Amino acid sequence: MTAQLDRQLPDLLRSRTADVIDEIERDFRLRAPGIADTWEAATSWSLHAIIDETITGFLDELTCEPPIWSAATSLYRRLGAELSNQERDLEALQTALQVGGHVACRRFISAAYRHGWTEEVLATLTDRLFALIATAMEAANQGYLRQQGQVVTDRDRHRTSLRNLLIRDREPELEEIHEAARAASWPVPKRIAVMALARNGGRCHAILPPDVLVDWEASTPYLIVPDPGRPHLIRQLVNLTRPRHVAIGPTATVTQGAQSLQWASYAITLIERGILPAGHGLRCVEHAATISASMAEDLMDASARELLGQLAALPPQRAQPLLETLLAYLECGGNALVAGERLGIHSQTVRYRLRRITELMGRPIDDPDRRLDLMSIVNWQCRTIALTEAA
Repeated sequence: MTAQLDRQLPDLLRSRTADVIDEIERDFRLRAPGIADTWEAATSWSLHAIIDETITGFLDELTCEPPIWSAATSLYRRLGAELSNQERDLEALQTALQVGGHVACRRFISAAYRHGWTEEVLATLTDRLFALIATAMEAANQGYLRQQGQVVTDRDRHRTSLRNLLIRDREPELEEIHEAARAASWPVPKRIAVMALARNGGRCHAILPPDVLVDWEASTPYLIVPDPGRPHLIRQLVNLTRPRHVAIGPTATVTQGAQSLQWASYAITLIERGILPAGHGLRCVEHAATISASMAEDLMDASARELLGQLAALPPQRAQPLLETLLAYLECGGNALVAGERLGIHSQTVRYRLRRITELMGRPIDDPDRRLDLMSIVNWQCRTIALTEAA
């Protein structure tokens, strides 16, 4: 959830700026001894000045809706160009941004306890921090490649070839991927996940992290995310691709990207049908039961008529509260009290509904041999009943 930030918040954070700059510079020099001196010699900027400019730009745009990080984009494009001229890579710059992010997060958490910030305020600050870092790194990458002229075109062509290889239906060989990745200057991760985006919702113009491969023009646009288990990465990408709905496919090896894309794209279809909940960052693995059931709709409907008896024949407005109660009861291990707390109703109401459900079904609801089938069928009925009523 995104919180509206107080206009006084940047001034509060500015009072600690000097300490934060010193802490980031100290941590970076400890983490990468000697690199800062070598890197500073390649640019017209000191490490201290870059950190200062970055923090100033962050605070100046922090409460903008939405922030576009114009100062950071300009600064890091110039830095990337200077490093390119000196034939230096961007690794030290990326490390400095990562260190800065860690220090800032620690400071945010400490300030949250000190000033009583809500979880939403803390989450918004963190999201905007990592959006700034992603924007800065991509701007540096753009400046670096633009300085090299034709390299930009070559890099884009190689990245497109690599992207297409990673989601090819015929599973690619690992050697093929490594060869294509070398040409695209893309570090091969251990695992990837594919994020599919809703077809409608407007074109996204976000600057994505440089190691994320994207196809905006596909029938279902998608992002290939390397090492998706990295903290905050998925949430950062979900925020960057707003306002489109996003579905995240299962994490897979680099040779199995097509499978992750297949499930993510299918989940988008279910979101558009109203079967899966609309929102940002839906994970396929958290909705496996619904996705699996949707692959056999005819069987699920026939099974519902057989297993649920007269309950399946009720009008949607009468069936819905009974089905939701039954599903909650089954998911709560047959505990009416816990089911009532989940639904926000009294446990006696749960027990009354369960008696009514048993009468309508004409069979016990606690039959262990049918429990898994019943949960799957009732879950599917709950997902589709609103669609039936609307129709």
